[in-house]
Amino acid sequence: MPSEGIGYLINLRHIHFTREEHMPANIGRLTSLQTLGSFYVGTRKGLKIEELGSLSKLKGSLMIWNLDLVKDKSEAKLAKLHEKAVDKLELRWNDNRELELEGNHDEEVLEGLQPHPNLQRLVIHCYGGKNLPSWMLRNELFSPNNFNLVELEIRNCEKLNSIPVINGLSSLKQLLIWLCCELTSIADRAFEKMSLEKICIGCCPKLESLEATCLPLGLKELYIGGFSEEVEESLDFSFIHHIHASLEKLSLDDWRKLTQLPHQIQHLTALRELKIQRFRKLDALPEWLGNLSSLESLTIEDCKNLKCLPSAEAIRRLTKLKMLEIGFCPRLEESCAKETGVEWPKISHIPYVRIGLW
Repeated sequence: MPSEGIGYLINLRHIHFTREEHMPANIGRLTSLQTLGSFYVGTRKGLKIEELGSLSKLKGSLMIWNLDLVKDKSEAKLAKLHEKAVDKLELRWNDNRELELEGNHDEEVLEGLQPHPNLQRLVIHCYGGKNLPSWMLRNELFSPNNFNLVELEIRNCEKLNSIPVINGLSSLKQLLIWLCCELTSIADRAFEKMSLEKICIGCCPKLESLEATCLPLGLKELYIGGFSEEVEESLDFSFIHHIHASLEKLSLDDWRKLTQLPHQIQHLTALRELKIQRFRKLDALPEWLGNLSSLESLTIEDCKNLKCLPSAEAIRRLTKLKMLEIGFCPRLEESCAKETGVEWPKISHIPYVRIGLW
């Protein structure tokens, strides 16, 4: 059936497409629709965001693309997102636009996209506003008494300067804040009284401080890095003592000043996966690495000056280590080359070893 005729299938409940050009026009006529997945905002009639307004039965996940084509708050409100009990909502603006050259109306648009209070997962991607909308600051979805929201992801929001909304969200399990280049602050003592299991905060070079001392006791995954020199110098890794028995995955990415791995890491008795990326001044891995008795996977990436591993004895103490990956580390790759590298005898017993580009 031609895409322009699909609007007559008024009893259709599920539709799936993976590319923008496959999305039919006049999708708003499908008033029985329960599963949509993706909606690509267009400029022609039948492709505008108002098409979502009549789809009151939508549930599951909904990803809305091209939000930069929505003109203002009043047009955004035509989507009637606050009436749709979807589980996951992903709001996406185009990432290839020049924010400085455009009249940026992203704040207005996001204000009009208030979701249903039963939302469980919210993703905001490539939003160009400096501030978050009022419904993220004082609204039943972000109320301490709302136990529905479990995941919040704010990614590639270049102009956003603060995130004051996290504190008190006791239901939140996963938090990701990544590539927010103008971000200077996150809510004070943001992680207090929270039951977070995964925190990912990175590539925020203007962040002025990071309260890591009150990380939740049950934290299982932590990904941090890519901060200003001031944050690097002030961040006290003693917070690891609070999560030494729960943390299973740790990724440290883009640490320009550190000349060695924080020694507190050795106390992470439950750690199964460790990823070390872009340590500019690191030239050797410490002997205490052998204390990570639960470690199963070690990835070392883009550490240009790193040239040697811990001793063979330390590596042999990693009895559960099954995977070692080394990439974009020219010196270490040379010394760990299979059969010929001076470090190869230390790692030849590991079941899966990958050296070089991937």
